[in-house]
Amino acid sequence: MNFNKLKGKIVERQLTYQQCADAIEISTASFSNKMNGSKRFWYDEISKLSDLLDLSNDEKIDIFLS
Repeated sequence: MNFNKLKGKIVERQLTYQQCADAIEISTASFSNKMNGSKRFWYDEISKLSDLLDLSNDEKIDIFLS
């Protein structure tokens, strides 16, 4: 998973971790743990986050499958 690109997309969309966490229905602390690599993102979370960030298929592959 490419956390730097994901963080870049969050910044680009001017979103906070709180907004991202709310969108995927988890706590901000859990979202932070996932962004730090200590917890994994589940498929439904990836799907919701991809929608929030309006990621293209190529971006999804580049971020979540690399």
